[in-house]
Amino acid sequence: MSSQIPEPPPTEAHQKAENASLGELLGDVTRDLSTLMRQEVELAKAEAKQSATKAGKGAGMLGGAGVAGHFVLVFLSLALMFALGALMPL
Repeated sequence: MSSQIPEPPPTEAHQKAENASLGELLGDVTRDLSTLMRQEVELAKAEAKQSATKAGKGAGMLGGAGVAGHFVLVFLSLALMFALGALMPL
């Protein structure tokens, strides 16, 4: 008992490919490749912009942490100076 699977009806692309000349088909391929490359470049630009934004935020936070660390060192030095001044009078 063999059952045959019916073929799906031809799509618009199949019908166009059967009726189109080689030049038209190559033109379609060239146009599609051009569109694909353009879309890939746009995607790469968007991803680079997003990465640059994240990197900029990270650099800003790192700079802020450096400034805060510098203030901590200054205030600890001042506290040590006043503590030593109180313990060792001139």
